[in-house]
Amino acid sequence: MAKNSKKKEGLGCIQIAILVLGGFFSLIFLFFGVLFIWSAGAAGVDSGARLSTGIILIFIGFIFIAITIGISIFIYKRLHPKEEKIEITQKIDLTGDIQLQTMKCQKCGAQLDKNSVTLKEGAIFVSCPYCGSDYEVEEAPKW
Repeated sequence: MAKNSKKKEGLGCIQIAILVLGGFFSLIFLFFGVLFIWSAGAAGVDSGARLSTGIILIFIGFIFIAITIGISIFIYKRLHPKEEKIEITQKIDLTGDIQLQTMKCQKCGAQLDKNSVTLKEGAIFVSCPYCGSDYEVEEAPKW
């Protein structure tokens, strides 16, 4: 199973839209909150009502900022999951006395090292670095 090798980087369209809209609404609430607090000092108005309204609007503006940042972080983590490395170790139990033999290329006879042998889809493949040939190792029965 091959994974998609494309890496997702940056912000997605939804995330940018949420940041813009959340920022816009929070700025509106903060602006009107400051405006109400500023107008509380005017003569002939109910200062307490305007001051409390301004404080509430500023509080709502900060809540919008917190929610916008929280949603953006949540979306970013969903779009960019951490990659987990999976390591597969294959252990072989051999019976009897084993003698190590050198492996030689079937085409040119050159001696091969461990980097020339790979395991693909359950089969053993050999790539010769000298002649460039690639072939599958066939296992013959021992009887």
